[in-house]
Amino acid sequence: MAAALGAYGAGGAAATRESLLATLTALRSHHDRDLRVAEEQLKLWETSPGFYAALVDIVLNSESIPMEVRWHAVLYFKNGIDKYWRKTAPNALTEEEKSHIRGQLLQSFSEPAQPIALQIAVLMGKAARLDVPKDWPQLIPALLESVQSHTDIIQHRSLMVMHHVIKSLGSKRLAADRRVFHDMIRQLLPYVIQIWQTHHSIFMQQTSQQQIQSMSISLEKATLSLKVLRKSIVHGLKVPHENVDAMRFLNMVPPLVGDVLKLRNDYPQLREALEKYLVLFLKLLSDLLDNHPFSFLPVLKSTLDLICFSCFTAEGQKLVFQRFSIFALNLLKQTLLCVEYKPPKNPDYEQAKESVHSLTNEGHTIKASFFSEAIVKRICECLISHYLPLTEDDLALWDADGEEYVCEDGGDSWKYSFRPCCETLFLSLIHEFKTMLVPCLVSLVHQNSLPVPSTDLNAILYKDAVYNAAGLTAFDLFDEPPLQVFLRASEDFEEPENARKVRDPAARTSLSGIVKNLSSIQGAFQQIDHELVRRKTGRGNTLTIENFLQDNLFRTFWMGDSVPEGYKMAASSDGIVYVNPFEGPSLLALGIIGILSNSLCLLVLQRQQELKLSPDYIFLLKLLSLFDLLYLITSTPLTSFPYMFPSFRYYYEPFVLPWIFPFMQITVIASIYTTIALAVERYLSIRSLHVHTTFPVKTALVLILIFSFGINIPRFFELRAVRVEKNDMKQINNTGYIFQDYAITTSVHYEVKPIARFYTVAYFLGYNMIGSFLISLFIPVVTLGTFNTLIWKKLQHVRSNRVRLGLREKQNARATRSLVLVVIFFFICHSMKFVVSGYQLVDSLINPVIRTEWPVWVQYCTYFSHLFLAFGASVNIFLYCSCDKRFFVVVQKTLKTWFIWPFTTKSSDNNGEDTARNVSLIENTCQQMNGESLEGGIALLSSSPPNETIEQHVEDIQVSNDFVSEFAKCNRNTSPKAAVHQCPKRTSSLQEWNTKGKLPSRVDKMDSWIDFDRWLVSGLEPELAIKDSNYRIIRRRAVWLLGQWSGVKLSPQLRPKLYQMIIPLLHGQEDLVVRITAAKSLKVVIDDFEFCSEEFEPFLGTSFGQLFQLLKEVKECDTKLSVLNVLSYIIERMGVSIRPLCSDLVQYLPALWEASNDHNMLRCSILTTLVFIVQGLGTISEGLAPFLYPVIRLSTDLKDPCSVYLLEDGLELWLTVLHNTKQMNPSLYELSANISSLLELGSENLRTMIYILQAYILLSPHDFLTNRGQQIGKTLEEMVTDLLDEGVLMVLRLTELELKVGPSPTPFKGLICLSLRSIYEGDDFPMVMSLHLSIASRLLISYPTEFNQYSIEVAQILQKPHHEVAGRILDVWLDKMLQVTQPDRKKLLSLALSSLLTSGSSVVLDRIFAIILNVTETLNDITRQDDQIGGHIDALIKSPADLAAEGDDLDYETEHDQRKRDVAAQDPVHTIILRDYLQAQIQSFKNQIGETRYKDIMTNVDVETMANLKEFVVL
Repeated sequence: MAAALGAYGAGGAAATRESLLATLTALRSHHDRDLRVAEEQLKLWETSPGFYAALVDIVLNSESIPMEVRWHAVLYFKNGIDKYWRKTAPNALTEEEKSHIRGQLLQSFSEPAQPIALQIAVLMGKAARLDVPKDWPQLIPALLESVQSHTDIIQHRSLMVMHHVIKSLGSKRLAADRRVFHDMIRQLLPYVIQIWQTHHSIFMQQTSQQQIQSMSISLEKATLSLKVLRKSIVHGLKVPHENVDAMRFLNMVPPLVGDVLKLRNDYPQLREALEKYLVLFLKLLSDLLDNHPFSFLPVLKSTLDLICFSCFTAEGQKLVFQRFSIFALNLLKQTLLCVEYKPPKNPDYEQAKESVHSLTNEGHTIKASFFSEAIVKRICECLISHYLPLTEDDLALWDADGEEYVCEDGGDSWKYSFRPCCETLFLSLIHEFKTMLVPCLVSLVHQNSLPVPSTDLNAILYKDAVYNAAGLTAFDLFDEPPLQVFLRASEDFEEPENARKVRDPAARTSLSGIVKNLSSIQGAFQQIDHELVRRKTGRGNTLTIENFLQDNLFRTFWMGDSVPEGYKMAASSDGIVYVNPFEGPSLLALGIIGILSNSLCLLVLQRQQELKLSPDYIFLLKLLSLFDLLYLITSTPLTSFPYMFPSFRYYYEPFVLPWIFPFMQITVIASIYTTIALAVERYLSIRSLHVHTTFPVKTALVLILIFSFGINIPRFFELRAVRVEKNDMKQINNTGYIFQDYAITTSVHYEVKPIARFYTVAYFLGYNMIGSFLISLFIPVVTLGTFNTLIWKKLQHVRSNRVRLGLREKQNARATRSLVLVVIFFFICHSMKFVVSGYQLVDSLINPVIRTEWPVWVQYCTYFSHLFLAFGASVNIFLYCSCDKRFFVVVQKTLKTWFIWPFTTKSSDNNGEDTARNVSLIENTCQQMNGESLEGGIALLSSSPPNETIEQHVEDIQVSNDFVSEFAKCNRNTSPKAAVHQCPKRTSSLQEWNTKGKLPSRVDKMDSWIDFDRWLVSGLEPELAIKDSNYRIIRRRAVWLLGQWSGVKLSPQLRPKLYQMIIPLLHGQEDLVVRITAAKSLKVVIDDFEFCSEEFEPFLGTSFGQLFQLLKEVKECDTKLSVLNVLSYIIERMGVSIRPLCSDLVQYLPALWEASNDHNMLRCSILTTLVFIVQGLGTISEGLAPFLYPVIRLSTDLKDPCSVYLLEDGLELWLTVLHNTKQMNPSLYELSANISSLLELGSENLRTMIYILQAYILLSPHDFLTNRGQQIGKTLEEMVTDLLDEGVLMVLRLTELELKVGPSPTPFKGLICLSLRSIYEGDDFPMVMSLHLSIASRLLISYPTEFNQYSIEVAQILQKPHHEVAGRILDVWLDKMLQVTQPDRKKLLSLALSSLLTSGSSVVLDRIFAIILNVTETLNDITRQDDQIGGHIDALIKSPADLAAEGDDLDYETEHDQRKRDVAAQDPVHTIILRDYLQAQIQSFKNQIGETRYKDIMTNVDVETMANLKEFVVL
């Protein structure tokens, strides 16, 4: 080892300790050349034996070596541990050298320099993580010995080392390492607690002696000890609450924090150290709660008390500091949200974890007892009044640097920033105690909704805090739609006790048990005795109670489409009949609800102008509601009355059922097929959003009625009321002898019976079972499922391209979403009927008899089927409301017109305090209007809403005008303020007006929720008009509120009003913070699914100009990025409408690009903006080429470091420029030089690169493929074998495009040969194989010579004969052609096969029959009947106009789209008629082989194929 310390080197170049010292000294130089030389020399030495031992020797020599040299040595050593300390590392340190270093480090506890001592502690922790305990067992005992030293510096340094060692060991995650660490901590913990307790006690004793220096040392030791304890308890104990020492220490923490907190203000010199000490305690509690919530339970109550005292009492708030408050409030939030303290919803699950449940219940109990209503409200009020208002520092920062102030904290800022911490705690409180706090918060908002004096800064700050709370909790404060109210009410419904008993399997009883519960048991047994006398049964010589009740007391559930079984008795195999007393009332109640809801829906649908939906769609909705209403009217009595009113069953049902039942079936069929008509209408409208389509609704109505009546005519002949005579016995004596005591009597009643001559087995199976199943279930389910899938896919496409939708298109999409939900509910509500009917159908097919008795589970399923069908017919209006805000608004207005609307409650109680508040409010408003009239002041407070959606304001506004007139009578010649005070009746008048409820008072006319529409017009709009300097705080908060609430609850009619309120705040004369906030709110408003570009167009010019001016004025990169994002959103949403406004922005962006050289994120935003600008400008963007092309080149140059950040956006811009370029230019062509290197990056950006290649090929196929094609083809060939199937598909589509437009197939020859080889192997899945076959087909059609050449090369590669390879390729082709589903590809393959008929190859002649068969099948698929010409036509023959009409988005069409259509218009698939081409090829084939051989071949074709072929060609 000594030799190693004496000389070391690399590559034979030896060095001494002195040269190492000189090199380290050279690192102090200020010359770059000296620094580079020294660094390179150290890099050469770092792998030499003895190098790091020498570094440690230099680090520990504090007497003769300068501090800076030692600093460089310790840093180099610390970095070397990461590289070479691990045994398996390359050039690892030898064990001899590491042993020497460990010994040296254990002697370093007296290091005088704090920075070096800290670095030594860190590197010892790194080494300990790899060596302790196996290779360095001396470390922990040495540390324990050193911390007991009487020398302060040794104690301090050893505690610092212990902290970093424990921290490093605690970060190990392997199970074996964790067990070793846990065992070590269990032994170490008592000593560490004792060390901390000693230092803390010494510190507390020294506080009485005022020894600041000694206190500082003791406090620092206690802090280090506490750091060790924090890591030991949290990470070193598996279950801390099972360790007595740990819990003893933890119980001391909350009281101790309170004691130390009181010392902070007494010792200003130690304030910073005390704050670190206190925060460390809170970190310990937070980590314990996060990692061991059940171990936190013993200190949960005391911790909550500590937080409540320190943060929410006046006395405690004087003691705390901001950082303490952040950790305390976060700890409180952590407690609120702790999942382990929330009892499970099902307390009976996992009984094995009973101990865990008990701890959970204990935590829940502690929380519930602490968070009483008074405590929760006090915390909430304190947050709003003390923590949420802006502070003096906030206002100072606002004035000094508005951009810094408005910069948003994102991510986990709540962990370390004060305001986000308070806001997240407030949100957590609202979510946990919503029912308790929301009414209070709503009340607070109403009380502060009127303007406050601009001179009262405290009132403004408090109002700002209230508005902040209202914005944060917007989703909790808006009104609930009726659907949610209904669902919540249904959740609170309590099931009757008897229903629960019957439903509960444990409560089911046999029939004999049921008899015991009858009210008259004696009468029942007497009747049984009568029956025993009257007849014998088929079950034996005696009649049991069960048999009698089965025949006389109970009826089964009625089977939907089969024979009504209400009068046939059924029993299960075990002789038990189950009764459901809930059936009748539930069906009746649901039927009544459905009748009312469908009636309301019909009333709502009459208001077509307000709904703004398609007339055809509304007509079909009316039909659906009408048929559902008729179904409920007919079905409700039949399904519920027999169970509730016995007289109905015996006296009315036999005569009503045979006639009402067919009408009920008619309404069911009509409702089902109306839903199908709705799906078809919505599919037609959503398929071509930009084309106005009409649906023949009247024709559909006639067809539905004819079909519904026609298919159910046999129902009128199924059942009849049949007279039934029954013999009974009447008791006349009581002698004890049956024959003497009873007389026989005859009674007559009617029952429903099927007509025997009509209701046969064939009718039962064919019509009642199979026919009903197909017509009412199978066909509707398949049809609706198909259309719903197509509609959903189109909706997803619409959603991704919503920027280009106009108002009518968005209305179509909105209506279609409602239908999707209706169809989903249709499937759910018919699911049980599907099960029942499916079982009955299968059972009847297996056992073809007329069956009227079914198992018990079928009876229960039938009941639920009736319930689901009634539910499905009742909830349509709720589905419309949940999907369509406008529909819900119209429902509310209809209810207000026809009924009493119960969802808002108002109170008109007023008092003198409100009167004074109103008078003061009017005075202040008049002052802010600089002398305007009193009428103007009140008008400012009560602006009239622009439309009828908030018509409830009209009364208040009228009252305000009357109030103005009353005050104006007081004194016409004085100022408004004087008029208020000189009016002799001002007080009494105000009180009288308030008593009558005429004066608008937001405090007294308080809703149970916040009506944002009303607040927007009568509250926020007037406040935004107040331009006082102090009121900028409210203006900023109000415009922020507009953004928060716009996506939560805002009537569509008020969106223009919203723009009118936000855009003026972007003006240059407004405060900068307000302008930036308004820009962000505008972005939120625009980034909404229901944004309508037509509504925003009147405001486009003003908003765009103001935002552009703001972009030029702001200085900070983050602010520029934010404003530029808003501009990008506007450009994206407005599309081509932005063209007249982009010139100034385009001129400014180059300068911004240059200025953002060091801000890559800003440059990314510039690239995104440029993408939207180019999309909006179209071909006009070619004028930006001098700026765009260098930007693209820089962004996609892999040699430039900034490409790491800019590449993705740069590729998107490149692609967009290509799409909107008319013709190739040299600069654009030069950009393609980077394509090969970009392709080699892999699959991350492969999709975009393939699209760029497609754009280049279509833009200039000859030049691009001739010069770049071969290199690109080779690159793609090398990487295609490593791609997944999705990547392979993209490459193959590119290859097919090259064959379509390229001058020759040579550039992509390797990929084409790869496709031929893949066909030969035949292993690819259908979609990939389809593309391989398409490539081969195009090659065969366009380049037959090359096809033959390439197939020969493939045969050579495979080392097979050419005819064998060709035959195998053709066999696979013919076999896999059945898997090709796209008609255009199938026709392409058939064209290629047809071209082979004249090849004269024996390979083809051997497979002539299969070729003819496949081509004939393709003709069947693509040929359709044309009524105009009266013959068959090729459906794939399309003109350029036809192809243009099939475009996805005609409103946004690029030059690239036009080029694709031009290529498609020249495609053989769309230009060659397959039938004519086959006819010509067959004729050539006949001429080529001769008449005799031709006839021989054709006579061997199978008869069916030949007959089919003759339909298309002449043979």
